[in-house]
Amino acid sequence: LLIALPSTATFLLYTAAVGSLLSVLSGAEQFFFGFDRQAEYLEQQLAAGARIAADLQVKMLDRRIYGNFTVCNTLAGYLLLTGPLLWWAAWRFFRRFDPPKVTLGIFMPIVTALLLLCYFGTKSRASFLALLITLVLGAVLFSRRKVVRYGAILLTIATVLGGAWYIHHYGRGFDSMLVRFDYSIQAFKMMCRQPLTGTGWGDFFYDYMAGKLIESDEAPHTPHNLIMAFGSQCGLLSFLAVLGAVLYPLLKGAIELKRRQKAGRLPFLPAALWFGLVAFYFHALVDTHLQIPGLMGTVLLLNFYLMWLLQPEENVPIPALSLRISANVLLLLTAAVVFGGGWRLLRADFRMSRLDELCQADSQGGSAHRFVTAAEIKAAAGRS
Repeated sequence: LLIALPSTATFLLYTAAVGSLLSVLSGAEQFFFGFDRQAEYLEQQLAAGARIAADLQVKMLDRRIYGNFTVCNTLAGYLLLTGPLLWWAAWRFFRRFDPPKVTLGIFMPIVTALLLLCYFGTKSRASFLALLITLVLGAVLFSRRKVVRYGAILLTIATVLGGAWYIHHYGRGFDSMLVRFDYSIQAFKMMCRQPLTGTGWGDFFYDYMAGKLIESDEAPHTPHNLIMAFGSQCGLLSFLAVLGAVLYPLLKGAIELKRRQKAGRLPFLPAALWFGLVAFYFHALVDTHLQIPGLMGTVLLLNFYLMWLLQPEENVPIPALSLRISANVLLLLTAAVVFGGGWRLLRADFRMSRLDELCQADSQGGSAHRFVTAAEIKAAAGRS
């Protein structure tokens, strides 16, 4: 698709940027309005006599931005991945209006401020560390001045030590971070015990509960590690395959970007994609990004696009017409399956909502649940 239809590939790239923008706007809306509405709703429910668990109340009053995701850490990883792309797309869009310097000077600070607000509003410590490591890695690889490279390393050490001191004394502590490391340690042990097949996909939960080193109420179904999720549950070969799939585009991208920098023409878009992918993969070593299909689909798109951008033009083969037709047919079939399955899920959710409403309705107009007959269910569903 990238080779045969580059215009369509560019459209997909801008679509990913628009998705990132929508997530940023969702996070900003939550920061300015959503948290207050949720706190007001909780207060109303408690005043009405609702019994809400203390843990759930704490979760509802937590002011960590998660936007249109369900977990703030996932939003942080998504913004690490697509934030540089969003900034590039916004810059390309606003510079089309005259005068470009004035337009960029007005709108780019707004986009940057909203992006930073949503990212730092997630308060995801692991993503902050991933961003810091990526920035230092970029300075070491691409800076031509030794003072910048050594300064970045020293600044990182000072920042990590200062952050650790703050987290220990004023933050949420290190308990959750230590548990994440325990996930990966146990996942590695599982892979070593059964290197050929792993423990079996979905069995991490049972083996971890039997062998975890840190006593806690954590009961994870995944090791919160993109690579060890495959190594622990599918064996050593899967571990090596996923490790190669992660490292190959990053190493090839770094080598090609370095070569182009020496030639005096470091392009911004490939560099932005590379930095986003590196930061995302660092964060994926301690979080559950593998469980978010849309997020992993965006990762694949940006990976392929980066490789395509850095491919020497003289080495790019033009696929035969039959191959392009086959690729388009495959895409259409995939889209049909996705939309077909999605429509079934929507219908199921709608029917479940109707059933819930039917069970709640009573003669006094209250909200207490009641038993319903099969005839009532069929009538509500429009069936005889």
